[in-house]
Amino acid sequence: KFAVSTDSSGLLGSPKTWKAVWGFLENDPGFAGFEIIGWRWMITPLVKAAQKEGIKVAGIHGRFGEACYQTSLLARVLHETINRCLIDTPSLIGKYGQMAGVDYILVHASELRSPKHLQALKNCPPKLLYLENHIGIGAEGQARDGACGLREMGELPQERIAAGVMFDFAHFLYSYNCLNNGRDKFARGWDASLEYLRETAAKTGRKDVKLGLHLPIGSNRNDSLPVEEMPDRMWQDLAEIIRESGINHLVLENCHPFRDSLYLTPSQIAGQKERNIWVVEKLRQSGVL
Repeated sequence: KFAVSTDSSGLLGSPKTWKAVWGFLENDPGFAGFEIIGWRWMITPLVKAAQKEGIKVAGIHGRFGEACYQTSLLARVLHETINRCLIDTPSLIGKYGQMAGVDYILVHASELRSPKHLQALKNCPPKLLYLENHIGIGAEGQARDGACGLREMGELPQERIAAGVMFDFAHFLYSYNCLNNGRDKFARGWDASLEYLRETAAKTGRKDVKLGLHLPIGSNRNDSLPVEEMPDRMWQDLAEIIRESGINHLVLENCHPFRDSLYLTPSQIAGQKERNIWVVEKLRQSGVL
């Protein structure tokens, strides 16, 4: 099963735009729906509009956590501004964690440093909470340890939180300076990311912690994989990991440059759809989908 993120449709996109960009997947038996961005003023209307359009909402992406890894003041301000526009984590857990038809909610791992957020989880355990690795050295370990810790929280089985790790390839590669820094460095980073997935699958499987993947296939080179440049071997290696690890959710993230992040024109929609068809076919041929 795989899902796609709605960042492909711009910040002001609607379910109709999602359908225009990804509608070719509508009858695909492996398509699980959309992971939507949890904008605090839009989330309920978006979910209702999606249901009205017959669109499945697979998950809801919440806050990014702390901005401590941002190196510039401008980046920190931008991070905090976007974070405040997203639904706060206790509300995400309480209002949407058990929402009918929504498979999971997601936050970045550093969000769980707050006792208030942990208490919200105890008060209203979600169907499934994914912890995503943010940008920063060691963040992938924080996500894994945090998810495993949630599974061990209560003394009784019913007190344990249904948790998972959502591994974002771009965040991992960027953290270790392997994204947009030459082919050799990218190849080493890619191999390291696959090794992390092998280790994580072995550790989390024993604790019944789910494993998901954010596969960034957009055209924003600072937050996406260089899809056009990656050889088939890399995708085939990933496909082997997916088969071995029993990935629970694979989400195609489709971030684009800032100029395309607010609104998509009809020509941009057509261009994105054409590229998405090409990417999905490439992933199918390699066995990733």
